[in-house]
Amino acid sequence: MIEDTQGNLWFGTTGGINHFNTTNKQFTHYSHQDDNTNSLSNNSVLSMIEDTQGNLWFGTTGGLNHFNTKTEQFTHFRHKANDADSLSNDTVLSITEDSRGNIWVGTYNGLNLFDTRLKKFRTYTKVQGLPDNVIYSTEEDNLGYIWISTNQGLSRMDPKAETFKSYNVSDGLQSNEFNIGASFKSKSGELFFGGTNGFNRFFPENSKDDIKPPKVVISNMLLLNKPVSITSTFPQLTNEQTTKPAIDNQLTEKYTGFSLDKTIHETKSIVLTHKDNILTFEFSALHFRNTKKNKFAYKLIGWDKEWVNTDYKNRRATYTNLPYGDYTFSVKASNSDGYWNEEGTSLQIIILPPPWKTWWAYALYSLILLSVVFVYIRSQRHKLIFERQLNAQLESKVEARTKEKQHLIENISHELKTPLTLIFNALETVSISELSIENNKKINNIKHNGRPVVSPD
Repeated sequence: MIEDTQGNLWFGTTGGINHFNTTNKQFTHYSHQDDNTNSLSNNSVLSMIEDTQGNLWFGTTGGLNHFNTKTEQFTHFRHKANDADSLSNDTVLSITEDSRGNIWVGTYNGLNLFDTRLKKFRTYTKVQGLPDNVIYSTEEDNLGYIWISTNQGLSRMDPKAETFKSYNVSDGLQSNEFNIGASFKSKSGELFFGGTNGFNRFFPENSKDDIKPPKVVISNMLLLNKPVSITSTFPQLTNEQTTKPAIDNQLTEKYTGFSLDKTIHETKSIVLTHKDNILTFEFSALHFRNTKKNKFAYKLIGWDKEWVNTDYKNRRATYTNLPYGDYTFSVKASNSDGYWNEEGTSLQIIILPPPWKTWWAYALYSLILLSVVFVYIRSQRHKLIFERQLNAQLESKVEARTKEKQHLIENISHELKTPLTLIFNALETVSISELSIENNKKINNIKHNGRPVVSPD
């Protein structure tokens, strides 16, 4: 129910809108009509306001309605799929006009800022920082902030920066869940929000942020999932000191060979071996006001590409099988009001290489390689010399054999040359006229075939 500037009353019901004229004491009823596009979009009315321009706005389960009191016609604004400028959801639970004339529309799926000139909506959801997308009610405080009650707490929005700060039961809320339209701003500026377990009242200007960031410490270190011992703390254990943590510390030192000479938060750097392959750090923010809202971010420089964000429930970082090298583990944290200690704290970490990857190991590998190369070159050189000597011996033997064969051929040729010469000389003396033609041919063949042998050198 609202009272307009004329002093008349408007009632929203599940059956439409009732207007009561306080002058003539008569009611006028407005409802949805299927055959009239200018009627109310839906009969279930959940919220309504009259803005500073005298316009009436009604929120229903079928969208937002603007009512023209002169023409008595309704203009509808609904959610349209794939249209980012439309209403985010058709169930309108709250409507508020701020001091700048902006219309804020709370729905079942996000908060909407309505541009009355362009007829467009800008939507804010959990993605932008709201604690929940179900918006039950909205109020503007005297500082210009918009307070939003949701299904998961109360949120304060800075409209200029478009940032949100959220509050929950740890801040003193009656519950994280509120009720539809259950909000009010008094003339003194005090805000009231009603929920499922009562209501909250407060002056927003008295709600000041804690701007002091927390001190950040690395509170514990574990190797192979066991706490690391401090050497100076456990020189010898008495019967009273043989507690489980002390035993765990001794076991860690026994199996890893690593211990600290002072507490981890005082330690600036550590040196580990390749066997320390399960490394865990626990960290804390020394800020004890609403600690459940502290936020953390950590990064192992040299390994992590981005900061890893976490909350108070998981204040631990574990790394396994890190390659040898130099690293820096850094942690930063915020207090419950979102003010960060960007400097945080850090720890230098050096992981030594395994024996087979040290400089002297590589030097040994190089020496072995050079030795192998030297032996190979030397053997190849000896092989080449041997082959040259063998080739020289073979060439010498071939030359000797060749000379022997040439000498033998000369002897044979000489042995044949004398008798053949006598034969050919005799053939020359034979008168051709004394022989038959056939015999002359045979003699000529003998001369022709024998001539190379008896020809002079």
